[in-house]
Amino acid sequence: MENAGSSKVGSRPARREAFVVQRDWQKTSEARGLINALLGRNKRKSFGLLEKPQFEQGGKMYPVLFRRLFLVGKSGVGKTSTVHKLMGRDIPCVHEETLGIQTTALYWPVMLEADQRTVIVKLELWDVGERMLSRFDHILPTCKQSTDGILFFFSYSDRHSWETLPQLFTSILGALPTPDTFNMVIGTHADCSNREVSERELERFQRQHKIIALPTSNVNTKRHAADPSVPDGRAAIEV
Repeated sequence: MENAGSSKVGSRPARREAFVVQRDWQKTSEARGLINALLGRNKRKSFGLLEKPQFEQGGKMYPVLFRRLFLVGKSGVGKTSTVHKLMGRDIPCVHEETLGIQTTALYWPVMLEADQRTVIVKLELWDVGERMLSRFDHILPTCKQSTDGILFFFSYSDRHSWETLPQLFTSILGALPTPDTFNMVIGTHADCSNREVSERELERFQRQHKIIALPTSNVNTKRHAADPSVPDGRAAIEV
């Protein structure tokens, strides 16, 4: 990860078109060849904001679709753990408050459903600590101005993180959501045995706010290198 203070932040990007990908394409030989560019010693490589992997097969270059996502939520709900999970890294056993804005570049080859094109999606994940967000007034406007999507986090094992979600919506989005921004709710610790948030509550929340919610379980698991859809056995969200 790198501190976003060292990167140049421009104005709010123009609205980028949404797209749907073919999930089964990940199991093809073309996909596997591109995924290999992300790996080093059977682990996913880390790339800085100014670095990028070399995606090329048989002289063919692949276009890159860029998206920036802003991660917000109560301290300790699992924002940083989700980033680690997506990157195929070990999940930290001890929670540490995120200082400032931590940025991570995540690359993933996909095939677009609409026109059957193979492209590289680059996700730039902005992970912001709750304390830093409330302490420094300039962080929120900067993140909102530069993002394509906002991921709102709560934990199934933390009732308070769920109950404060509407307040978080209001403080981040204002009176009305920005139409150019994609918003999603992420519920972590979906594997906990004693959930403090019910599925009925989550479904009602989705209908009320017209937003998608995704449950996740960010735990360290055994590597399953034989699964072609998961390059290092960990770089995926377990639902």
